[in-house]
Amino acid sequence: MDINIESGEDSGSESNIREAYLNASTILRYLVADDDELDTLIMCNPANYWFVTLDQELYNALGSLQEYDQLNQRKLIKLLEVVKIRPSPKRHILTPDFVEKLRKDALSGGIENVKDNRN
Repeated sequence: MDINIESGEDSGSESNIREAYLNASTILRYLVADDDELDTLIMCNPANYWFVTLDQELYNALGSLQEYDQLNQRKLIKLLEVVKIRPSPKRHILTPDFVEKLRKDALSGGIENVKDNRN
């Protein structure tokens, strides 16, 4: 799981808002795993992040769901409320190998892999 955090500007305010990029494995982990720390980070946003992702990352995460996954629809709705989804410059099709790797990355590990890229 990987969350990249960069400094951003809060228009009209002197406070500094950090931008957190959510990749597909982080989104998938949030949707199907029981990770209280990640759930709190996204649902409550105690650190005042501006969450962003690409539409391709969201596609990869949702396309990697399996029938046996217990998708919490409320978490999906919250994700769509708090994350700015940007268009991806490149598109690719999910392959079984990519899905397997993505699921392995998402479901093993925790939030300790957060990267803070503040300037």
